[in-house]
Amino acid sequence: MQTIFERYENKYLISRDQADTLVPFLSARMTPDRYASYSVASVYYDTPDYSLIRRSLEKPVYREKLRLRCYGSAGADTTVFLELKKKYKKRVYKRRIGLPYALARDFPTGGWESAAGNSGAIPLWLCRLLSGQNIFPASFSKYGTCYAGFIKERAT
Repeated sequence: MQTIFERYENKYLISRDQADTLVPFLSARMTPDRYASYSVASVYYDTPDYSLIRRSLEKPVYREKLRLRCYGSAGADTTVFLELKKKYKKRVYKRRIGLPYALARDFPTGGWESAAGNSGAIPLWLCRLLSGQNIFPASFSKYGTCYAGFIKERAT
């Protein structure tokens, strides 16, 4: 089954000291859900010359990424998600399909065929807390950081 998400994403790059200050305040106002403690593993697909990530790092109005994502540990029967993530202006659209990990491993070689407004407001108390700690929205991409720090040097 395909799932489509539409949302706004706000990312913050914070120090350990800022995290230590934030956690008690956030814990008093929020309850962890069943996914509060899990690992995420992602494999990003790109062209041989890394054109998708290079374009993304230029911060165009529209950008997209294709990735395979697993929450927790992957085993043969674990459901993983093939995701197409698109960003237009500040709105993120994500389409994903869940499939068994054993089947997803064959994706890069073409071993299978694919199946099948909100106001974006942040609560005022959270804005004040973040501002008080000098924490402001920042652009951050795990794949982009990896590319800029490791892959780019070898690709040029």
